[in-house]
Amino acid sequence: MDEDEFYDQDLEDPTVPCPVCQQPVYKDAPQCTGCGHYLSDADFRNHPSKWVALVAVVLIATWLLQYVFAR
Repeated sequence: MDEDEFYDQDLEDPTVPCPVCQQPVYKDAPQCTGCGHYLSDADFRNHPSKWVALVAVVLIATWLLQYVFAR
């Protein structure tokens, strides 16, 4: 492997922002080099809290609209 292939391969590795300091880190890195935060798979999961809140708001709004217009 020559030097160019090494750097091309290095650029293809996906990075994600650190959940603490937002520095780019490799997804399989054990620790952020920017802030020292130890990374786990839970740091990179999509948390459903935003979706749950959105669905709850839509359901409550639907219920309120049905209540108001049913009178």
